[in-house]
Amino acid sequence: MLTALSGSDTALAAVYYQAYRKRLKRLGLSEPAATAAKASPPELVVSTLDRLLVQEPSFAFTVRAADAAGPLNRIVVTINGVPAFGRQGLDLRGRNTRTAVEEIALTLSRGRNRIQVYALNEAGIESRRETFTVFYEAPEAKPDLYLIAVGAGTFADTTMDLKYADDDAADLVRHFGAGGQGYGKVHATTLVGREVTTANLRELRQRLLQTRIDDCVILFVAGHGLVDDQLNYYLAAYDTDFTDPARNSIPYDVLEELLDGIPARQKLLLIDACHADEIDKESVSLIREKQIVEGKVKFRSFDARLTSHRPGEENASELMRQLFVDLRQGTGTTVIASAGALEFALEGDAWKNGVFTYCLLNGLRTGAADRDRNGRVMVSELQQYLSTEVPRLTEGRQQPAFRIENPGNDWWVW
Repeated sequence: MLTALSGSDTALAAVYYQAYRKRLKRLGLSEPAATAAKASPPELVVSTLDRLLVQEPSFAFTVRAADAAGPLNRIVVTINGVPAFGRQGLDLRGRNTRTAVEEIALTLSRGRNRIQVYALNEAGIESRRETFTVFYEAPEAKPDLYLIAVGAGTFADTTMDLKYADDDAADLVRHFGAGGQGYGKVHATTLVGREVTTANLRELRQRLLQTRIDDCVILFVAGHGLVDDQLNYYLAAYDTDFTDPARNSIPYDVLEELLDGIPARQKLLLIDACHADEIDKESVSLIREKQIVEGKVKFRSFDARLTSHRPGEENASELMRQLFVDLRQGTGTTVIASAGALEFALEGDAWKNGVFTYCLLNGLRTGAADRDRNGRVMVSELQQYLSTEVPRLTEGRQQPAFRIENPGNDWWVW
């Protein structure tokens, strides 16, 4: 233990301990349960692979998982960072078994497929990750783009209307609808005004289930970012009760569920709203107060702000990300948020859009986001461009954040 070392930095030790506790909480484990858990992880064996260069998209192998200490929880398989069976993986909890043998059948993406397999037991302890790469040789074909653009700028409570959120969605659809050499077809869906509801978003999942493995999906949402008294994050819907965000608003989880387990593996979620980064509920407080709108700039927020009440815990959150594997399996989607958890998103006449959306469109239209000047804007390049340009235009008042990144699947956006 760091605290037991003579001359150790007790403040640093406290931050490490906070990071450890945050990791346990994300796993759904209490500290006593984790302490009592057996130290040895599950065992995992992947069948001998003799085909690492293939001409067919179908690929299969066998996985054997075992844990002498207790029941297995799940087996997770990812391809280029995207879970092949949804973020829950292959659920073994109903079997109450310490041994599982599974035949894994996958559909490969064209080109490089970095496949990773691991198992978890009931204590949340993860096995060694088995990783191998399979190359699928297939003729080059243009993927289709499925674009869902949500502009939540008009509300039943007209006092909460935003001037440019609807335009943000329309402008994005117009840009991609003009066509690009990299896409076969562009399938665009726009939700604005009364159409912006949780039910309508959920109905779009059936459309996304029709995608192909190599297709691309972009989900864009512009509007009010809301936080309830339990610090749960929502996006305002048309009939949102702004005094009680949990009523009729769109929970963030709905956006993740829309993208989870669909065939397409190239997935990007863009959120132009206040407090859009992941909120560390243990280190912030919610303060209800009316925001002041000055001049031609408007906040995309209601009468609330978040403030850090545990200085240093933001360091614990970042340290936790660096030190510990986040075992909450994501959807494989890269999520770019327009503002940090404690920040507001801005819109104004100077941009005729939300500033985040303005920078996004400008980077694509002009090619300014194409950092290596090869004629293609990759997801990683778009992230870098937005992280520089948005703070520049807002004089540091707004910093884009990356809720989730998937560097294993850096794909061509435009």
